[in-house]
Amino acid sequence: MNATNNVSRVRTLPADPDTVLMVDDDPSVLAMMGEMLQLAGYRVTTCLNGREALQCFEDLQPNIVILDMRMPELDGLGACRVIRAKSDVPILMLTAIDDQWDAAHALESGADDYIRKPIGAGEFVARVRAAIRRSAPPVAELPGPITIGHIVIDPSEHEVRVEGKSVELSPIELRLLILMATSQNHVLTHEDILTAVWGVAYSSSRHVLRVTMSRLRRKLGLTDGGTVGIATVEGVGYRLVVREAADQVPSEEHHEVLSRSLA
Repeated sequence: MNATNNVSRVRTLPADPDTVLMVDDDPSVLAMMGEMLQLAGYRVTTCLNGREALQCFEDLQPNIVILDMRMPELDGLGACRVIRAKSDVPILMLTAIDDQWDAAHALESGADDYIRKPIGAGEFVARVRAAIRRSAPPVAELPGPITIGHIVIDPSEHEVRVEGKSVELSPIELRLLILMATSQNHVLTHEDILTAVWGVAYSSSRHVLRVTMSRLRRKLGLTDGGTVGIATVEGVGYRLVVREAADQVPSEEHHEVLSRSLA
């Protein structure tokens, strides 16, 4: 294993600095972005491919993982899926291509966010800091079990059940669902949701929200026509709607409503 602690000079770190596992097949990218994080007070360990990263992850148990999307041996998407299957650690995906396909697949694989290279030091560090901060909310701040229609959310146990069946959500998806559930029947703007769930650094990242919301709807089976649905308020944001059975959209209209909600 060729993982290295990429420290170029002596610096004073916090007594218990957060550990970042950063993975990219380009050593120059590792050096540059690792330097940004070290200057911000993080301990950085680097790997050159996804297979090395999986071993490093087991050994280090880092506070956050940053993966390049395209790497030899095991790419970032594959490594992300393996890590996400066993851990809720924040995962950021790096891509050099301004492509919504890449962004969507990064989020679908379990990443909390994607970052397009190149990126400024300030924004990069802010995104890493925000991801670590939101990964471990104090238990005291979590609400008790929430029931919305056929969905039961237990934030303290990180558990969601739909009609009695457990549904696996990523930490970001759970935060998003809790926010929507505690604001049901109220419109939340894109900016409000992004700031509350992802942090201030993400207040304009609407594509991240759109992809994550679509994935959440699919996992929970939510539609605008059912008992519980997340409605898109065009140009504004989203609203979680809870209906009585008599208010549900008739089945003939259900497919059309679903198509509009996922557009």
